[in-house]
Amino acid sequence: MANLKPAYLLHGDDHGKLAERRANLRGLAQRLGADLEFLEGDRATPDSAANALGALTLGAEHRVIIVDDVQKWKDKDVAVRLLPALAQLDSTTTIAFFAREEKSKTAPAPLVEAVKKIGGVVDQVKLPEEKNLAGWIVREASAQGIELDREAADLIGNRIGRRPSRLGRVLEVLALGTDRGARLGAADVAPFVGDDADLVAWPLVDALVAGNEQQALRLMLELGSRGETSVRLLMMVQSRARELRDLAVRLAAGESRQAVEATVKGPPWARGKRVQEAARADRAWLDTLVVRLSAIEISSRGGGAGDSDVLVIQQLFRPPVTTSP
Repeated sequence: MANLKPAYLLHGDDHGKLAERRANLRGLAQRLGADLEFLEGDRATPDSAANALGALTLGAEHRVIIVDDVQKWKDKDVAVRLLPALAQLDSTTTIAFFAREEKSKTAPAPLVEAVKKIGGVVDQVKLPEEKNLAGWIVREASAQGIELDREAADLIGNRIGRRPSRLGRVLEVLALGTDRGARLGAADVAPFVGDDADLVAWPLVDALVAGNEQQALRLMLELGSRGETSVRLLMMVQSRARELRDLAVRLAAGESRQAVEATVKGPPWARGKRVQEAARADRAWLDTLVVRLSAIEISSRGGGAGDSDVLVIQQLFRPPVTTSP
């Protein structure tokens, strides 16, 4: 079929770019009227790929098979099972392999050679070297509607390095917790480049402490769709909310900002931001929030995942209780 090669192998550690290339290939196949078949998860094996190549083409004049996660394959399995099927690839079929590489997990060498041998395309998509990483981060953030200054990009690059999955996660969470088009500096991104708890919990805590329940609920639903459970989110948010409440209590007791800030973990700009948030937080609502989180934790013990999800939504996102004058 015009514009489609018999085979593709797209591999490398720039996972975002690989996802873009996969989407482009899928779009091209659809525009050309080809049948699409996806081998993902447990079906993404050399055996499954060989079986798919051996199946008859029905319906459309051409079919495209997209196979994910081939970086997990062993050279021996590819050579024994898949290579004979690739050597007999018919003109009505295109197969595309995607390898999201990280350190020791790379595209199998026999597959690279086999795709080249049948006239296919082998393309490596790599993250830039460390010295050029900040520029890449700025561009990727822009694609998600976030504007980062150079200091912010440098901080992300220095703290995380060339770690594709972690870089992607940071930018995803930043996009979730930031208004589209906002410009962020180092102080804004610092809380998001700590451990995974920081990445998930601080945006939720910020929204809850600010009383922005709509934003907090959106964050919970978005993070839930990415595999975070309500119980895990609750534990992390509870920890961060208590930390913020403790800072607020110390400030209210007369302790200086400098003394409080000196006990907060993280880089200077992150410590300053946390103390600043504690200073301007509504103490009554912060106390209510911590109590409510603790009550939800107690109520959720022993329940199923579905029950916990409902409990968190129902109890956390309700108007604060007020007393009559």
